[in-house]
Amino acid sequence: MKITKNFLNYLLAAVFFLAAAYRILFIQAAYSEMQILHLPANFAFFVIALELLLAVGFLSKKFESLAAKGAIAFILSAVLIGIVTNFQSILSNLGELFVFNPTPTDILLHLMYVLICVLLLRKSKL
Repeated sequence: MKITKNFLNYLLAAVFFLAAAYRILFIQAAYSEMQILHLPANFAFFVIALELLLAVGFLSKKFESLAAKGAIAFILSAVLIGIVTNFQSILSNLGELFVFNPTPTDILLHLMYVLICVLLLRKSKL
């Protein structure tokens, strides 16, 4: 299986587009997400706009590098805010990392593990 840069760009564009579409279709969930992160509910519109910009950026050769840098900053910011605002809850649920539950999140996480393994196999030429 050959994983090309274009494939990864399309994959990330789809992820960010679908994330924005989900927030648009289920705006109440987006508001709840902002509340959990201790952000104003209307910040959800900024997140939606950013996700759409990132999706378009990953589809553009000219902006793919900028989109990747923006995605890294966006994701790391969300993770950091999540850790800071929910540290105790995260700490008490750490065991989740070591048990597979067939939820969308766990399935995606494990597919990322497979992708990493495929990339490692490509690099090692096994």
